[in-house]
Amino acid sequence: MDVNKIQDIVENPQDKSNKDLGECEKFLYVEFEKTKDQIVTLTRYLDKVESSYNLINEELSNRFK
Repeated sequence: MDVNKIQDIVENPQDKSNKDLGECEKFLYVEFEKTKDQIVTLTRYLDKVESSYNLINEELSNRFK
């Protein structure tokens, strides 16, 4: 679905057909789920990076006391 069409539907839902509203709803739901999954994946990755950094930082701190 075209971004401009989605924006138009969101701005004026009362003027749109049930078909357009349904297509837009489906598109937005899929986008929401994909974005949510990406955020969860990135959060897990960020946690792993932070944990690894802290481990290395602690070891370096111990060596340079």
